[in-house]
Amino acid sequence: MASTLLLKKLLIGFFMLALLFSELFLTRWPNLIIVPMTFPTLHAALENAKPNARIYVDARRGPYQESVQITKTNVIIESIYGRAIFIGPRSDQPVIEILADGVRFSGFEIRNGSTGILVKRAKLVRLVNNVVTKNLQGIVLSKADQNEISDNQVVQNESIGLLLDASSNNSIEENAISDHPVGGIFVEDGSFGNEFIQNVIKSDRIGVRLLSSPDNEFLENAFWNHADMGLSIESSRDVRVLENHFESNKTGLHLANDLHAVVEENMFKQNAIGSLVQGSTKDLHLSHNQWSGNRVAGLQNDTAESILASSNYWGSPDGPRTSADQMGQGDLIVGSIEVEPWLKDPIR
Repeated sequence: MASTLLLKKLLIGFFMLALLFSELFLTRWPNLIIVPMTFPTLHAALENAKPNARIYVDARRGPYQESVQITKTNVIIESIYGRAIFIGPRSDQPVIEILADGVRFSGFEIRNGSTGILVKRAKLVRLVNNVVTKNLQGIVLSKADQNEISDNQVVQNESIGLLLDASSNNSIEENAISDHPVGGIFVEDGSFGNEFIQNVIKSDRIGVRLLSSPDNEFLENAFWNHADMGLSIESSRDVRVLENHFESNKTGLHLANDLHAVVEENMFKQNAIGSLVQGSTKDLHLSHNQWSGNRVAGLQNDTAESILASSNYWGSPDGPRTSADQMGQGDLIVGSIEVEPWLKDPIR
């Protein structure tokens, strides 16, 4: 009996201390919210949060089955104690919809939405270190500028991994994007000024498709094992493709229609076709690239115009082959291409 009474007193004392700690904690840091301790769901936390709030989500208490709209500016939402999982209750709605500027969303796994994470008409949003998988589309930027998407894994969504729709001046950096039956990244509808840096994009139908979107840059990305094209640039002006690696794709780099593009210091290795040019090209600059081991052709020009492709390495000091039955030289070139002088040593 005495031990039971002592236990009850200890439990009451612990409960009172917990209440006192929670009250002091929230009084001292009123903008700090912990889900589910402070509020049971992220939706409830956001309804009660002020701008500039910091919200932590306890991964040990998940998975969380909810769809959430973020409308408060400058909130920081982070997972703690691991990677909290959010599963959309309805597959025809986004799981996470960000509609406010300055949001940081970090450390989560997002599943089962029409879109995993949708950023709409918002800027200065940071999506960092999330896993976005098994949605119809992974991440979508819609009319959203000056945002950062970095260090995320976007894998095995049902159509597209990442879509930029009329979204400009965004940084897409160090993400792993793979296994999408339509495409890894689609950029369209006049999305300009975006930077794609050090992403690994593999095993999609098309790695990246850039359509009618000028002034974008691709720097030090890896395009691997795409069933159709690693990077397709169509009807887009002033595009820079620099120091990327294209390997084991059906076509590494596809360039088409009214291009003004700089393609320099890229590696095209063991693709069926390293680079393919179609349609018309107004100003195409190809130099200091390396083609080697591409099975059908290193560079194929299907246009009626001649392409200048001097100062490149073709897999051999002897330069490229100009017909399929030549032996002992570098990769085959097809179409009207000016290659002299070529480089006699690999660039890297």
